[in-house]
Amino acid sequence: MKRVLLVANVAKEHVLKFHMPTVKELKKRGWTVDVACADEDEIPDCDQRFIMSWKRSPLSRKTLGEIRRLRRIIEDGNYDIVYCHTPMGGLATRLASIGARRRGTKVIYCVHGFHFFKGAPLLNWLVYYPAEKFLSLFTDGIITINSEDHEAALSGFSRGRNIYRIHGMGADFSRLEIEDRADVRREMRSSLKIPDDADIMLYVAELTANKNQKMLVDTLGELVKRGRNAYLVLAGPDKEDGRLENYAKNADLYDRCCFLGWRDDIGSLMVTADVYTASSIREGMTVNLIEARYVGLPVVATDNRGHRTAMDDCGYDALVPIGDHVAMADIVEEFLTERRQSKDRGETHSPGAPADSTNLRPAAEDLKKYDAEIIASEIADILETEIDER
Repeated sequence: MKRVLLVANVAKEHVLKFHMPTVKELKKRGWTVDVACADEDEIPDCDQRFIMSWKRSPLSRKTLGEIRRLRRIIEDGNYDIVYCHTPMGGLATRLASIGARRRGTKVIYCVHGFHFFKGAPLLNWLVYYPAEKFLSLFTDGIITINSEDHEAALSGFSRGRNIYRIHGMGADFSRLEIEDRADVRREMRSSLKIPDDADIMLYVAELTANKNQKMLVDTLGELVKRGRNAYLVLAGPDKEDGRLENYAKNADLYDRCCFLGWRDDIGSLMVTADVYTASSIREGMTVNLIEARYVGLPVVATDNRGHRTAMDDCGYDALVPIGDHVAMADIVEEFLTERRQSKDRGETHSPGAPADSTNLRPAAEDLKKYDAEIIASEIADILETEIDER
């Protein structure tokens, strides 16, 4: 029986959000699947769960101690594959696996977005590129999720290891199949205290400096200044201790912003919104852009590698410079106007339908490669290939 240890930073916002289809696929193929990550959230389907307590900083005493503990877990587990994610999980795992690799364990690292990228600050290249170069010495295979990272891995880290490309970590399209969309939209707006005739921008992401939601607050302000009855809905845990809420209050926009925290009803939120706006500075690959396109929402996103990959793959381009809230407001207003005119003409869009005349929606066939179960099968194939090559 093949054995794998999946390692990531945290449970709820990473393993449970992205990796459960892979866990289930490997179990279906007869693997033993153990998971190591921080937080105490229950992870179903895995055989053993190791609760780690590392911090984001690799230099903290807690993290260094957990690397030593992870080494013991890997050595005792006699794993065929150690499959790691996130910068912290990837660093800790590859250092902890050095001895096990000598005895035949394969180490596979899935890159969710290199911290060095086109347009990144010079400091990122000086720090993160050498770090990844060093850690690649202890890596057997690298999985990338966007074209820019794939090219970077091929040019910089391919010697002696395999480089793979998948289409993100997978979208669960079933959660977007909402019946009675009009009723859900009306009820959700009522619960959020947003008028039926208002315009809603939606972004699903944790509140962090990198996700750059301040740009969306500024975009909201620009739209309100232009006379639009606009609102901003943000779904995701707050990692900034209320700083964004204070920013909205100081801009006199707090009453038009909904800070929802973690949500499990993303499909309902998407059918309630009028446009999906993504503002992040750095992105590896974003599932929510694909999900928004699936339900027929127009998408306006900042121009980064992850957003470019998603938009290019879906045959549509509505990208704006990072931080340029006026440019975002221009395109949002254009989409909102077109959407309202389409509604007045009696046009409707349903999930999975062919692209309409405004080219806002890709055909369902074009989105299949993003399906979580398909990607889970691709990942399982990669891991089995790595074992076969030992």
